[in-house]
Amino acid sequence: MKKVMINGYFTQKHINGIPRYATEIVKRLDNYFTEGEIELVVPRDAVNVPELKNIRVTRVGKRDEKTVGILWGNTSFARYVNKNKAGCINFTNHVEYVKNSLSMLHDTIWARRDKYELETLQKKGGKLILRRMIGRNVSNLEAYMKKKTAKFIITVSEFSKECIANQFHIERDRIKVFGSGWEHMKEIHSANESDDERIRKGNYFFSLGNLYPHKNIKWVINEAKKMPEETFVIAGKVPYAFLDVISCELPNTIFLEHVSERFMKYLMENCKALLFPSLEEGFGLPPLEALSLGTQVIASDIPVMREIYGDTIHYINPVGEAVDLNEILEKKLYGNISEILEEHSWNRSASQWAELIKEVYM
Repeated sequence: MKKVMINGYFTQKHINGIPRYATEIVKRLDNYFTEGEIELVVPRDAVNVPELKNIRVTRVGKRDEKTVGILWGNTSFARYVNKNKAGCINFTNHVEYVKNSLSMLHDTIWARRDKYELETLQKKGGKLILRRMIGRNVSNLEAYMKKKTAKFIITVSEFSKECIANQFHIERDRIKVFGSGWEHMKEIHSANESDDERIRKGNYFFSLGNLYPHKNIKWVINEAKKMPEETFVIAGKVPYAFLDVISCELPNTIFLEHVSERFMKYLMENCKALLFPSLEEGFGLPPLEALSLGTQVIASDIPVMREIYGDTIHYINPVGEAVDLNEILEKKLYGNISEILEEHSWNRSASQWAELIKEVYM
């Protein structure tokens, strides 16, 4: 039986997206193993380490080093794992050179990001193009390293599995699908942290912003322009490519930038609907969070959304003209939300992870 070590670089990041996935799975894996079987190895300056009973936390690396995922993973972490001849688990898109690992590749959106960023690249010029080129090459290198070193690659949807298999020519039986979950929403205490009187229960449409153009926040902004009688709340950073649009008078739109988990839950559970117009996703967690709160969802009609959510949400064309959101919400949905929440849960994914870890290393 091999000892198993988890790459804990994700504890350096704000808990959303990939760090959310890693954190929730590790917390639940803690219940499947006895003390000493698994070790969570984190940088010395890790700040978001989950509380664990059976999984031991070990800090490695220099105290004053600037921690960068691919560098820390291939220096401090990889040396520690190889020295102990341990098995290796990585829940992030970063990679370390450890053979026969179980390593995640959440999606391959970065490989196609340029087609979504054309407007941004044209405006920002050479420096941004060079930065994007370097980032894409690093991501490609990490993906090919995973192909060479991982015994199994894990991703979050069948859609992502097909993208990974096709792009990197990886055998499909080497790719496992362990999706995301929603139970963390039960642990978050909802709170309205705004004194803006426009944020009233059932009075606004809600969307989570992001710097990446494939998140398509421009669609939400266009809806706000076409529906001045409705209120729109966008939380998170908004793409700088659209600042010229945002600077126009949009008195019905509230931009909140970063919000706490408590406020995010309040906004999500009290809105008319969550708007999720992404052009591409590996999984798409916010709609699942919304469904767990009983909130309606209007999302892009793209393959991964159909795969995960079926007939439990409303669909729109993410590159089409503005639509009447209230009219869409009046349409009856026939999907079973309970079945979706049961199929896509942290508990289910953690049990799949535990089974695979025991199969490979124990």
